[in-house]
Amino acid sequence: MTKGNSSTAWRMVALSFIAQNFAIGISFGSLGPILVYLEHASQVSRSMSSLGSAILTVTMALAAPAVGFWLRKHSSRSVMMTGAILSCVGYLILSRISDVLEFAVIFGVLIGAGNTMLAAVTPSTLISRWFDVKSRGRALGIMSLPVFLLFTPVICTRAIAVVGITPWFIAVGLSFGLLAVLMLAIVDPPQAADAEVTAVGASQTGPSKRSKVPFKDARFWILTLCAAQMTATTYVFLTHAVPFAVNVGIADIRAGLLVSTFALSGIAGNLIVGPAADKFGPVRMVAVSTGVQAIAWAGLTVTTSFELLLALSAILGFLSTSTTPLHCNALSVLFGSDSVGPALGAGYIVKLPFMFGYLVLAAHLFDVTGAYVMPFEIMCGALAAACLGAVAIFVMSRRQGTQHGSRAPVGRAISDPSI
Repeated sequence: MTKGNSSTAWRMVALSFIAQNFAIGISFGSLGPILVYLEHASQVSRSMSSLGSAILTVTMALAAPAVGFWLRKHSSRSVMMTGAILSCVGYLILSRISDVLEFAVIFGVLIGAGNTMLAAVTPSTLISRWFDVKSRGRALGIMSLPVFLLFTPVICTRAIAVVGITPWFIAVGLSFGLLAVLMLAIVDPPQAADAEVTAVGASQTGPSKRSKVPFKDARFWILTLCAAQMTATTYVFLTHAVPFAVNVGIADIRAGLLVSTFALSGIAGNLIVGPAADKFGPVRMVAVSTGVQAIAWAGLTVTTSFELLLALSAILGFLSTSTTPLHCNALSVLFGSDSVGPALGAGYIVKLPFMFGYLVLAAHLFDVTGAYVMPFEIMCGALAAACLGAVAIFVMSRRQGTQHGSRAPVGRAISDPSI
C-alpha cells in the first residue's frame, strides 16, 4: 500500500532508482578500474590509490546527519538536485587534474557529498515516506537495484583503455548535469497521509511524534552497528575486488566481471530480499544476510579460482546490495517511518570509523602482506558479529514487546512478521 497517489509513489521509486544508480553505480562501479589505472600511471601504492574512496566514505558519513535533518524541513527535490550538481562539478574537475592526491580530495569530497544526497539518505527517506509497512520493503528493494554496477566496471575499463580517463570523467559529469534536471520531477508525499499503524497494534499520526532519532533505545545502536558492518564490507568489496582479482593473476577485464556479477546478483537480491523482509521481518533478514555474507568472505580467503570467485561475488551481491533497504525497513518497523531520515543521518557517524577504517585497513594490510587474506578475514569476523547483533535485537524486541514506544503482549512481537 502507498500513502497518497499510487502512481506518483511508484514514479518516485523510478526516479530514486535512477538517482541511486547514478550515484553508487558509477562512483563505485568505476572505482576499481580507476585504481588500477592510477597505480600504473602514477606508480603509487594501493593505500595511496584508494585514498579517494576512503575520503568519500568519510564525506558521506559526515554529510549524512546534515542531509537527514535537512530533509525534515526541506524537499527531497532540492536535496537530490544539489547532489547531482555537486557530482557533475566533481567529475568535470576530475577531468582536468592528474595528481593522485588532488584526485582523492575532489573525488572524496564532491562525489561523496553528491552520493549522500542522491543515494545514501534521501531516496530511502523518500520511499519510506511514500510506502507503508506492507509494501515498503518491495519498493525499497526495487529502488536499490544496482543495475549500473552491472555495466560500469566493464564499460569504464574499456573506455579508459580506448579513449583515456579524461573523456570518461567528462561524459560522467555531463550525465550528472542531465540528472539534476530530471530531479525536478521529485515530489514528497502529502503530510496528511502520514498516519501509520504500528506492527504491534499502536497508532500515531503526524511526523512530529515520530521524527526524533531513538538514541535511548539500544536496538537503534545495535541496528546501526549491524548496518555499519554490512555497508563497510560492501565498500571494501567494491573498492578492492578488481585489484584483488588482478593480484591473484586474473586479467583486468575478467577481474571487472566480479563487480558486474556482484551487481547482477544484487538485482535479483533486491527483488527477493525486499519482499522477504516484508513477509518475514527486516531484522530476521539482517541476521540471515550477515551470517551468509560472513561465510562468503571466508570463502574469498581460501580460493583463487575465477569460477569460485564469481560464485562468491554473486552471493555477496545478492545479499549486500539490499543493506540500505533492510536498514530503512527495520528503522521504519521499529521506530516509525519519519525516523528514517534523521536516524540514517545520525547513524552514519557511527558507521564512519568502519567505512573509513576498513578501506584504509584493507589497503594497508595488502601493502604489508602482499595479499588480501588478512583483511578479508576481518570482514568475515565483522559480519559474524553483526549477525549476532541482529539476533540480539530480535530477542530484545521479544522481551520488550514494543515498537514505536508502544507496549504490547510479550509474546506478540516475536510472532509478528514485521520484525
